[in-house]
Amino acid sequence: MILKDKDQVLIQKRLEGRLNTEEILLFKERLESPDFKEEYEFQQSLYAVTLEQKRDSLLASLQEEFLPKAEKEEVEQPKKRFLSLDNFWPKRWYVPAMAATVLLLIGLGITRWSSETDPITPVTLYEEYFKVLPTKYIIVVEANAAATEKNNYLIKTNYDNAQYEQAIEYILDNPSNQESDGIQLLLASAYLKTNETDKAINVLQTIIAENDTPNYTEQAKWYLALAYLKNEKKDAAKTLLIEISKQANSYQNDSAKQILQQLE
Repeated sequence: MILKDKDQVLIQKRLEGRLNTEEILLFKERLESPDFKEEYEFQQSLYAVTLEQKRDSLLASLQEEFLPKAEKEEVEQPKKRFLSLDNFWPKRWYVPAMAATVLLLIGLGITRWSSETDPITPVTLYEEYFKVLPTKYIIVVEANAAATEKNNYLIKTNYDNAQYEQAIEYILDNPSNQESDGIQLLLASAYLKTNETDKAINVLQTIIAENDTPNYTEQAKWYLALAYLKNEKKDAAKTLLIEISKQANSYQNDSAKQILQQLE
């Protein structure tokens, strides 16, 4: 399948490290398409080969510039056996200088390519660590009314099938869902998945402030830290991650420590 021009542009900007925050999110979504992923991996391999060829070309040009002079002096004076400044410095100066220059330029090129293709930012950390909250971890305690049971079933079914917009609608349809921290956590997770980050932050802050269910409060802190990363509020995220990392048995303790190390 031939990709659209905008997908090709997105891939090229990714390889060159020029994606902005919105484009990074779009790129991650497009990677879910097998055709897009296959094309990206193909172009990524070509890009790596191109970088290798540029490095080889640079090495060859430097050899052309430095080595011939030293070799020429050796050919013109084959019978010289003693050490003199005439034949000593070309060997001892040009070749090491060339090698040092090649290593420096290659190192800078590889570092630049790596940093541009895979920059560590709050947004990329969010993308790496965010996972939608599974419904199996949510205990819904509601009245046994038929309408409520149907509503909960529709929430779970749509959420589990990645129909997050519909799940949000069903959560908001039933006012009693505001009293369930478990359902509110699902709502926040769905908001994050649909890029409604500010709404997710408001929901999570409410869960933490009320602190009705400690287990849900811990999970809310983790998702709130991720939401802050997504909104590039690095300091706010670090405050929560430090709190999580200091509690040995807290939810996502190890992941919080890993993110903090990468934020340094």
